[in-house]
Amino acid sequence: RVNWRDELSGKEKDKTRIEAESDNLKKIALINYTVNKAKKNMRNYNDKMYFGKSEISDENEIVKATQVHHIFPQSEFPQIADYLENLIVLTPNQHFSMAHPDNKTRYIDRDFQYICLISKSAKIFESLVLRKEDFYDFNNYKEVLNTGLETREFTYVKDNDFLEIVNKIDIFCDENKKNNKYMNLLKKNYSKFN
Repeated sequence: RVNWRDELSGKEKDKTRIEAESDNLKKIALINYTVNKAKKNMRNYNDKMYFGKSEISDENEIVKATQVHHIFPQSEFPQIADYLENLIVLTPNQHFSMAHPDNKTRYIDRDFQYICLISKSAKIFESLVLRKEDFYDFNNYKEVLNTGLETREFTYVKDNDFLEIVNKIDIFCDENKKNNKYMNLLKKNYSKFN
């Protein structure tokens, strides 16, 4: 008979509890490794391509962008936590005052998240279409958007059709576009698609 603790934890019957715990610790270590590697790659790419400036255009932010932020939080969407397309480089102020107001890292400001999505779309467009780099993957970006916005709508977007991507983001984030508390940042970052 299956032990209720084993059933609750998802432990396989042919493993001891110690083996199952060891496997779980290895999985967690691997996840942390891949997420940290993606963050490091993102930070290095940003330093090289944008001289360490924030991916969010903001003339008030003059300090180096040192924070790599998950647009869709790792705690809610672990399956896309190590996707470069879900990471954006911000200044400490943008990260801890705007993305996570009052430094509450469990809270995501949806208005700022919308700006991150618009800005990230522009950065991926520049990389894939203008510079013809292979740092980002368009299909990964569609998967990030499908997962984070809990839809399948982005699946049908044609390769590198960033105007369609932004139009669909606007539909899903309509309220965040209309009543955005960071309207000055929104205008500056959205202008790349006008």
